[in-house]
Amino acid sequence: MEKEKGYTLVEMIIVILLIGMIGCSVQIGTHRLRVAALKAKGYEVAEGIYYASRCAELTGNMYNSLCFENRVLIREDNLSPAIFTIRMDPHMEVYATKTGVMIIFDGRKAIERAGTIYIYDKGIRRQMRITVGVATNKIRVYYEKM
Repeated sequence: MEKEKGYTLVEMIIVILLIGMIGCSVQIGTHRLRVAALKAKGYEVAEGIYYASRCAELTGNMYNSLCFENRVLIREDNLSPAIFTIRMDPHMEVYATKTGVMIIFDGRKAIERAGTIYIYDKGIRRQMRITVGVATNKIRVYYEKM
């Protein structure tokens, strides 16, 4: 008698289940990686804003942050080049509550104009919100699900 070659139904079901579990774990890992990247960009922008605030306090000069489609610039005045640039990943968008100059720090007086910067990842539908208070100069970072 010859032994038949082939797979049993149970073997095929187990292989399909294993492939499905591996695929799900890759998808979960990718999602967690993108969440971590979004949080890292949010805290990087907050660090840049804090840097501009401290520079304004120490030097007495004016610093501001500009918000563009794919990056945030921190610079000393409207004519100088950026001293701190944060570029967004391709799947992230950065926008602000108002266009143009977002947050202005003046070392000689209290902050006059503050605002909120949003970093949104449309693939995972999450965002980071960075808010600077006018009176307190306090920087708050929020992670939100959409």
